[in-house]
Amino acid sequence: MGCVGRVVVSVKWAPVLVAGLLVVSCGGGSEGGSDDGVVETVSYGESSPLGRFFAGAAGQQAALSDFQRQAQELIQACMAKEGFEFAIAVPQVPESEQLRYDLTELEWTERYGYGISTSFESVIAAQGADPNTQIVLALGADEQEAWQSALLGQAIATGQVTDPSLMPPVSEQGCSGAAVSELGGTETVEGIGEFGVAYGDVFEELIADPAMVDASDGWSRCMAERGWDFGTQDDAVTYVSDEVDRATSSLGSELANLSADQLEALFEGSSIDPDDLPGFDRAALDAVREEEIEIALADLECYGEHVAAVFEPLRDAAEERLIEEYRPVLEGFRDLSSNSAD
Repeated sequence: MGCVGRVVVSVKWAPVLVAGLLVVSCGGGSEGGSDDGVVETVSYGESSPLGRFFAGAAGQQAALSDFQRQAQELIQACMAKEGFEFAIAVPQVPESEQLRYDLTELEWTERYGYGISTSFESVIAAQGADPNTQIVLALGADEQEAWQSALLGQAIATGQVTDPSLMPPVSEQGCSGAAVSELGGTETVEGIGEFGVAYGDVFEELIADPAMVDASDGWSRCMAERGWDFGTQDDAVTYVSDEVDRATSSLGSELANLSADQLEALFEGSSIDPDDLPGFDRAALDAVREEEIEIALADLECYGEHVAAVFEPLRDAAEERLIEEYRPVLEGFRDLSSNSAD
């Protein structure tokens, strides 16, 4: 299934995502599940060793928010020194992410599918509620780039670096990096980056296993029997993403035609209703949402029938090895938020 952090979607068999300071494990599990591999009693978030490792931290939302607020206070002071305004606004964890530790994978999928179209409105609402959106929209194009560079560092802000394995050191990540450093998180954050690269390498080896290749072929045939012609789960996720782009294309073009003043006025206030946005076609998005959930449920069934028994033992063994190899880093990351609240 999908693993969502902000707008990013990672498929079931892909590496975990570290979104902000919340780690969410991707992938189903057979523990407590039915014969076809679909989890019935274990929460989606706890269905793999890495998910269980971070289960307690995911529940420490108050401590996590406290850490984020401390970091943003430091960022605000740093941005002021650079000549920019920055508003403290600790983001709320989307409901879909909060419920990963409350719902089984089947329950989560029935509600959110892959979490793509089903997250669209919450992302828009979060952007509207972020006062920094208004701050940036009030700036000219050059000033916007300078604001982003001050916040994130030039390499990240300008898109020169997107590969996690090539990320600059925390000290070169603008005011955000300076805040992490001042809170004592440099070693942990950089270590987590190394862990993510290692997880990706292990994952690539795992899916190249001949047994996994056969399992994936079985998944594809199973999906075809249900009316969906996808070679891999990546193809299914890409299809849904493309459908969301098409369903929201009018919104994008309408927003692109607005002046800076009109954009600023549109996002003024503490929240935004997507229905108030020019070009937003709710009916089109609802149609994609319905199709996404249908595809994701078929995916989950085919995963249970053809992939789970092969993939999950390989995944679990790999995650357990990585947890032991990176235990000090992972424990430091897991405990970072709670330590900040002491």
